[in-house]
Parts: sequence; C-alpha cells; structure tokens
Amino acid sequence: CTEFINLVSSEANEISMKESKKTIGPEHVLKALETLGFDEYHGEVSICLDQQREETKESKQVQKSLKRARAEEGMTDEEAITAQAALFAAARAQMGP
Repeated sequence: CTEFINLVSSEANEISMKESKKTIGPEHVLKALETLGFDEYHGEVSICLDQQREETKESKQVQKSLKRARAEEGMTDEEAITAQAALFAAARAQMGP
C-alpha cells in the first residue's frame, strides 16, 4: 500500500513539475494513475473527486448561510450552532442513508 502511494505521488509530482506547478492537484493524480497503467482506478477516483467537490461546495454554502444569518439576525454563537446542526441534518436527509 505504501509503495503504491509513493509510486503514484512521485509520478503525480513529476507531472505537476512539468506543468510548472508547485502543488500536486487531483488532475495530476488522475494522470499519474493513467501513466502508471492503473486505468481501472481512474473511474472510481474521479467519482470520489466529484463527491468531494460537491461536499466542499455544500459546506461553503452552509458557512455562507450561517454567516449571513448571524449578520442579519444578530444570532448568538449558541443559536448559530443550533441552526448549523439543523442545516447539517437537512443535508444528511437529502443524501439518504
């Protein structure tokens, strides 16, 4: 497992360096998987990446909603935490079991 991670991260690092990037991005990891012949993982990794991006987007929306609500309504920290818990519960309900 460690060897696999080292191999993929090393290849992703080389790809990012060729693109003059200082940070390895998801696209570099996907390209590394292809380059190293691990094409069978590409689809599943892409799905996980899309899910992560969607969750990050939703999290940012929740944070903006809370910030706006606190500013508009003068909420206390406790009220904001309660509102946040309700938003998370609603999001979990949408996601399903």
